[in-house]
Amino acid sequence: LSNSGTYDNNQGVVVANGGDVALLTPAGAAISPGTGYGGLSIFDPGPIAIDGNHKAWFNGNWKSTGSNFLVSVTTPTLQNPTAAINQVFITDPANYGIAVDTSNAVWFLSGYGNGQTHLGEISNTGNLVTDSISGGGLFDAISLSIDAGNHIWTNGVNLNNELRLACYQTILSEFSGSGSAVPGTPLTPANGFGRDVPLCGPTSIAIDSSGSIWLSSTQ
Repeated sequence: LSNSGTYDNNQGVVVANGGDVALLTPAGAAISPGTGYGGLSIFDPGPIAIDGNHKAWFNGNWKSTGSNFLVSVTTPTLQNPTAAINQVFITDPANYGIAVDTSNAVWFLSGYGNGQTHLGEISNTGNLVTDSISGGGLFDAISLSIDAGNHIWTNGVNLNNELRLACYQTILSEFSGSGSAVPGTPLTPANGFGRDVPLCGPTSIAIDSSGSIWLSSTQ
């Protein structure tokens, strides 16, 4: 069961499956072995982000220990078909929201579903900086994106629902990025942006080259 996929800068197509990560050539031929990379030991990986070192990053648990890790797989190539798997322990992973900024820092969401969603950062050397950033209206965020200024935007919900919509209203939160004086500082008000916009059930967020923010929702 494949959960997500992305393209690694002409190296190949990376696919996250139910317990492993697979690599395909641009033509679709398998490079990875039949059990993929990870040997079916990665529990339910979510969206993939590729960094500048051809590492594929995704949220997930490590099955053999039950521990919570953000997992990276160094993407193999046709010339070097060996995958290196690394684990970075985080408090509460969620299979949502991960992206890499221009300085090669990895940003991710954790804690989805318990109302205590946090934003986290892994440095460009692969070390956990934090997994507990909050504020700016961040609540049950399901996706994130990074703009040209390395600001992180998340797409979460507003349970107060001032518009009395028959759904979970979409809320935007913005945070400073790795190039700022204090990375992860909330830049949106405490209640976030979008409380007057009737968008329901946030699913994803993207930012185009002009800086416009695009959202998808279920209603």
